[in-house]
Amino acid sequence: MKRLGKGSLLHRLLKWPAVTSLGLLSLTTMIAGVALAEMPPSGIQGKVLLGPTCPVMRIGQDCGAQPYQAKLAILNEQGDVVSCIETKADGSFAVNLPPGNYRIQSGSGVGSPPFLKEQPSLRVTPNQMTDVTLQFDSGIR
Repeated sequence: MKRLGKGSLLHRLLKWPAVTSLGLLSLTTMIAGVALAEMPPSGIQGKVLLGPTCPVMRIGQDCGAQPYQAKLAILNEQGDVVSCIETKADGSFAVNLPPGNYRIQSGSGVGSPPFLKEQPSLRVTPNQMTDVTLQFDSGIR
């Protein structure tokens, strides 16, 4: 094994405690950053559907629920809004959240259709996305 000469730049730098500490701090930060980058996210992902979509059902007509672009509010256990999102045109959404218990409600206001049929309570676990399908009622009868 080759030893560092007393005159080498590295040998001189390692004699300074500040340089050695800074180097160790940088190495620790780099290792922690790599570990965090490799961890999968946790949160909620899913799809929003709207139905019924036809005022009068006819034979052969598809009046099933369709993807819906909606505004959603994510609330924590204390009832505080922790995130407001808008789903994509295909009704899909994903939001990263720390592990915990959450509730989803419509973010478009109260009292006007379409209504979120159910405000689900969801548990987010570490390093996993929790899947949910939300059903909005169009009010068409």
